Amino acid sequence: GGSSGSGSSSGGTTGPSWTNGQTITASMTIPPGETVNIDPGATVTMGSGVTITVNGTLSASSMATHAKLTGSSWTGLVINGTLNLNGVDITGASSALDVNGGGNAEYDNGTITNSAATFTVASGGALTTKHSTFAGIAGTCNVQGSFTASYLTVTGGGAPPLFDGIVATNGAQVSIEDSTF
Repeated sequence: GGSSGSGSSSGGTTGPSWTNGQTITASMTIPPGETVNIDPGATVTMGSGVTITVNGTLSASSMATHAKLTGSSWTGLVINGTLNLNGVDITGASSALDVNGGGNAEYDNGTITNSAATFTVASGGALTTKHSTFAGIAGTCNVQGSFTASYLTVTGGGAPPLFDGIVATNGAQVSIEDSTF
């Protein structure tokens, strides 16, 4: 059982919370001005082909017991607004974090596994990650905007296609420190 999609609203700014055991079966968009919170420790399962488009804010603070966004063949998170995930593990997304121009994503203390392209950052977009692990990665992560990482561990997949690295083009700003590849 999970949330039916209804939630408390305060001035139109707080949307539903994603709760433990919830399944999201269809792609959805978080509208501008709305915030969706992921409950601490919640496991949220994404259906095949599901894309979560964040035009508002998707947020979680789940350090003590990590929350999980999981699925076997979902698309991932498309960030046009704000992503602030602390302690959230992401599994099985074809492109876990896709940050578009104007999007601002902070992904800390989490693990992304089994993703074809862990992240892309378009021109005008920004992704910052701290104390995270990207594991079992295949393909290339493309950056045209801003990518900042500290204490990041990246490991490739065990069989081809292997992790091809991070490609920075078109004036990208990339800063990586205290990290392992």
